[in-house]
Amino acid sequence: MQLLKLEDFLKKKFNDLGGGLYYSDDEINNFKEVFSLVSPVIQDYINKYNFLLEQYPYGYPKCSLFFRRRIGGVAQIYIDYLQGTRYEFIVGVIWSVDEFETETRHSKYVEIGRFKYAGELKFFSRLLEKALKTIKNWKLEDLDQHHGGMTIWKQHWHTKEEFLLSEQRRYPLLDM
Repeated sequence: MQLLKLEDFLKKKFNDLGGGLYYSDDEINNFKEVFSLVSPVIQDYINKYNFLLEQYPYGYPKCSLFFRRRIGGVAQIYIDYLQGTRYEFIVGVIWSVDEFETETRHSKYVEIGRFKYAGELKFFSRLLEKALKTIKNWKLEDLDQHHGGMTIWKQHWHTKEEFLLSEQRRYPLLDM
């Protein structure tokens, strides 16, 4: 499988949105410019850790790096662009463990820090490293948010095994 360079992926994603389904052309061009500034670091992390990249979910200016944890669940390092700012981002982490039988998601969320691009990416890279270390240190008992009513899971999967297999197929396992 050939990996698509992040910049090419961004271009494709914007074309898929129909040139402004959620945003004006000027806003989309701004998002392209902004994320192209940090894409070398993001691409390095994808290559180094084999993260799954999700870009612009629902048209939102966000980039997420997903992976499974050996102790369970799916982790996400996200990079949000703060709209209306000049090159400012939030880096944060989310870890979720889903309980198929009870239709419950257990999760933890932390904002790691903010980064304002000014021509240098070392601080941004350190924020991503801190995000990964934060997730590595979390244990199951650290999951502090619990959301029930995830009935849609059982509409798509009939068994816990099918549910877990779909997660395993989608997200790479990060050995940590």
